[in-house]
Amino acid sequence: MANGNSVLEQQFEEACLSDVEECRQLGYNPSYFLKMLSEYGAVETARRLILQDGMPDGFSRLWELHRLPKPAASRRTRKNDHADRRMEDKGGV
Repeated sequence: MANGNSVLEQQFEEACLSDVEECRQLGYNPSYFLKMLSEYGAVETARRLILQDGMPDGFSRLWELHRLPKPAASRRTRKNDHADRRMEDKGGV
């Protein structure tokens, strides 16, 4: 592939961009998330958001809108278990 991404990575990137459009339809523009996608790609952006300290602002905004990230963006892995625990600690999920 020209950009070196696997088909799965490209599908994840497309799903993230689709989620951005859905956020915009809800009246929320995830500009920082878009910047991260552009700079790091979807996989690295997801990794950074999952492992960062504290709740990402975008997740808080989605919670306020009564929306949570789609399950497709949250596959079961040890990192996701870590993220799930963090969400539970913050009162989500």
